[in-house]
Amino acid sequence: MNFFKCFYSPDFYAALIRKGKGIGISFILMIALIDFIGVMVMLARLVPDLNNHMTNITAQLPALSINEGVLKMEKPSPYYIQIDGKNIVMFDTSGPSKELANVSKILGENKIQMLVTSEFVAMQKSNAALEIYRFDDTKFKNITITQDKWIEVGQQIGVWVVPVAFAVMAFAFILIAFVATFIKALIVRLMAIFLRNPPDFSAAMRLAAAAAIPAVTLVTLYNLVNDGITQNVPGALQAAQRDLPAYSSFVLWFLFAAVGLWSSNRTSNAEHDRI
Repeated sequence: MNFFKCFYSPDFYAALIRKGKGIGISFILMIALIDFIGVMVMLARLVPDLNNHMTNITAQLPALSINEGVLKMEKPSPYYIQIDGKNIVMFDTSGPSKELANVSKILGENKIQMLVTSEFVAMQKSNAALEIYRFDDTKFKNITITQDKWIEVGQQIGVWVVPVAFAVMAFAFILIAFVATFIKALIVRLMAIFLRNPPDFSAAMRLAAAAAIPAVTLVTLYNLVNDGITQNVPGALQAAQRDLPAYSSFVLWFLFAAVGLWSSNRTSNAEHDRI
């Protein structure tokens, strides 16, 4: 199989450069698949934690109703939603609604990310800006949500969010693999500038993609093994685990690409000498 020849066969690289067709789409998809599998395996253990967090959050959400833009809830006010023991959301529907000018101060003093009052929701963005949603400006002007409904919503999120996130990530990996291969093809062209028969850009794409397969595979396997060991050894031994430098994949790719160029050039020289 071509996949395995990428690991050991200089002649395969020579034939790929000289006689191959296209830009190596199958190799690019293989790169994306390997990266995707590696990330998914490492993230898989986080899915139960995500589901537990979602269940914990929805269990805390109060039954509430919005009537003509005014929110009421079946909990004493103020009421907090916590994640890992830390207050994240505060419901405060007691008395008149908080003045918008004081919202930032309230968020800061209570160290929360969201404030829900009887008339609006205020969220603190990462750039310190505020987003305000008034209940009388939305389609939720009149609505009732029970505790069972919150739980149902949480379950629906658990069913859809993970598959959709995986699909989006898969597309992103394909796009990243294609862009990375394009850039590496430019590098291949620079590497081959002094060769007698430098590869054209399509051949450079094929070589760049094929050479990335063993590099990505070896780095991914190392990371998976290292991650698995780290998760299952005592804390005192975890310091012995070492992540590969960020440039490891590129260095391995460069070596395989160089071997491919050398093999192709050697074949071309041999043919030229016979002529």
